[in-house]
Amino acid sequence: MIGVLAVINLLNYIDRQIIFPLFHEIQLEFGLSDFQLGLIGTVFIVGFSVTTVPFGVLADRYSRKTIMFCGVMFWSIATFVTGLAQSFRTLLITRTFVGLGEASYAPTATAMIADNFDQSIRARVQGIFHIGMFIGGTLGAMIGAAVVHYFGSWRLAFVLVAIPGLILGLIILALKDKQHIDHSDHSFRLLPLCTNPIFVLVVLSGTAAAFTTNAFVSWGVEYIRRYTEYTVLDASIILGVVTLIAGTIGVLVGSHIADYWYTKTKAGRSLLVACSVLLSIPFFFLGFLTTGSNMVFVLAFGMGILLISSYFGPVAAVVQDVVSRNARATAFAVYVFIIHLLGGATAPAVVGWLSDIYNLKTALAIATLGQLIAGTLFFVVSYLIVKRHHTHEAIA
Repeated sequence: MIGVLAVINLLNYIDRQIIFPLFHEIQLEFGLSDFQLGLIGTVFIVGFSVTTVPFGVLADRYSRKTIMFCGVMFWSIATFVTGLAQSFRTLLITRTFVGLGEASYAPTATAMIADNFDQSIRARVQGIFHIGMFIGGTLGAMIGAAVVHYFGSWRLAFVLVAIPGLILGLIILALKDKQHIDHSDHSFRLLPLCTNPIFVLVVLSGTAAAFTTNAFVSWGVEYIRRYTEYTVLDASIILGVVTLIAGTIGVLVGSHIADYWYTKTKAGRSLLVACSVLLSIPFFFLGFLTTGSNMVFVLAFGMGILLISSYFGPVAAVVQDVVSRNARATAFAVYVFIIHLLGGATAPAVVGWLSDIYNLKTALAIATLGQLIAGTLFFVVSYLIVKRHHTHEAIA
């Protein structure tokens, strides 16, 4: 099961990230400003965000396999149609639809993982699932850049990556899911989440971290193209390989350490998140100060990505740990909705706006401050988890 879910998540991020190495070609064809380019990333995240909670609620009450199947099919078709867009407005609409489809996946899949694997390995299994994010993001960037470089068509890239989704969607229907549905309770459990201080702080932290992460994802290739001697293809390969290696190591090692710390203290997973997020900051600033085709730049950004990637498995496990079992998909959907709408969706356009005023280097340096907020808040989360455990309140 986890292998299939991770591969589909990989495809999810290929379709999501393939747009960014195509920025320059799209900008030239439609005559766009940096702010307008940023809007392409923003509308996707807005579409993704507004339907995440409804899908999460549905996943707690109905077949998760059916919900994921429909979502994969929808976003794959929308990706294919993106390659046919003849205007900037049409491009914005189709990317919004891709986001709408992809919103069905993460809350549903993470809840399925939580119900089908033991709590003691929850961060590690969630980490394996999230590896698809780094491999998919890397492949998306490299495929997009390679297609433009060798075929001279940004449209072809969307057509090519849409096809696998139509095949993988069918495989979902064959999965076995130990889903427990309480048919007697159809209420929307938003109030308990809002009154759960640990969950609220996790959401606030995730929002700050999502802003920084999406700023780097959206503008990373363009940043390297502008401030180094590399072409778009070179920039995509460099960023892609560094992200793939560092991200995979970070997810696996970070998730393993988080589960180990969890055996020592119930705050182990949240402490791993806090430490890794804060430690990433100096490495990113070092990268900004040493732009150029040199090893320091690559190593600095690589270490920053490795530390950021340690966040994803443990934070998904923390969300599942601090809410009741029959609200896991809803809780993760609310988490994803808020962090992407308030953090992720604003990042591409805000960074583009700051870039128009100052420059892209300054804009991304400002965006890095989101990591400081996220790490600090997760230390507070750790304190509250320990306090809850000591007062014998249920966490799982």
